[in-house]
Amino acid sequence: MTMLLFLKGTHYEMGLQHAQQVQPLHPLILEAMEKRLKKAGLLQDPGAQAEALMGELRRFLEDNDRPGVEMLMGLAEGLGVEQGKLFRYVFASLVEDRGSPPGDRCSTWAASGRATRNGEVILAKNRDYDPAHLPLQVLIRVEPKAGYRYLCVSSAGCPGVYSSGINEAGLAVADTRVRSPDMGIGLPRHSVMMQLLERFASVEEALAWLKSIPHAGGGNLVLADARGGIAVFEAGHSAQGVVEPQRDFIVNTNHYVTEGLQDKWVDKNPPRLRGNSLARRQLLQEELQKAWGAIDVAFARHLMATHRGPLASLCRHTDLEAESATISCTIFLPQERKMLFCGGYPCSQKYHVVMID
Repeated sequence: MTMLLFLKGTHYEMGLQHAQQVQPLHPLILEAMEKRLKKAGLLQDPGAQAEALMGELRRFLEDNDRPGVEMLMGLAEGLGVEQGKLFRYVFASLVEDRGSPPGDRCSTWAASGRATRNGEVILAKNRDYDPAHLPLQVLIRVEPKAGYRYLCVSSAGCPGVYSSGINEAGLAVADTRVRSPDMGIGLPRHSVMMQLLERFASVEEALAWLKSIPHAGGGNLVLADARGGIAVFEAGHSAQGVVEPQRDFIVNTNHYVTEGLQDKWVDKNPPRLRGNSLARRQLLQEELQKAWGAIDVAFARHLMATHRGPLASLCRHTDLEAESATISCTIFLPQERKMLFCGGYPCSQKYHVVMID
């Protein structure tokens, strides 16, 4: 059963509450921390280059991302972990992406207007991650001191929003990771998504803000709102791009497609899995096109449970690869301010309805 957290107050207070509420998971969090820091070469002697990069990022975030930094401070205190260690754990991808093997296989899409059965707005995400991370997956109900209340799927021991969420105004967001050398000093997606949910009600407002801020890079954001707005924001470090809907739907996996970014991702998969991000995107495109005008929740559940071999499967089991599997599926319904959440494989696990109120 996925743990549900209730956070309220300042970002520091919410970080502290997070740590206190996941107390039974502290041993698993510390184990995951050690594993990731070791994998990224940040556990004992990170080296001068990595230390300098982490130091520069820390200074940048203290000046430009107080909400994220303060939540991390509260979380570190509650976990009893040195702030610097938690910081390295949370931002290991800044170093990790340059040399580590792939692992994330998230598949996302959104549809609205004429594409859906009754004009409803739907955003769906399969979250693919290290299967050992499944016990650390949490749902969080958040009431910030200032801003919109929201629900999110996230990870125990991590600040901000570590997968996806929806706020009381009807804005939903989900991310996918992109392996890319185009990483640098900027705002990380987990903090960007937290601020999006706290501050904005529409895709239009969200995109305007996203275009105005510096990004750390290495991922995409899929957006949908209660008014029917949908888009993908591709967040590289040196360049960004927006994918507008075609025929009222959009799809997104783990690579870039916009001009200026499409050559800034790297397919580091072993030969038998090479091209899987392209194959999953193509499958989503074809299935949404075939269902155009009749897309609904039942279709979304069926689609996200698709098994189509090692490349195109959306519901990915550990028999495809040991390092990555689908640990949840979330279907957001912005007009109803709710989400349907399935913890585990969407082909076999039950969905639960979670409302903001």
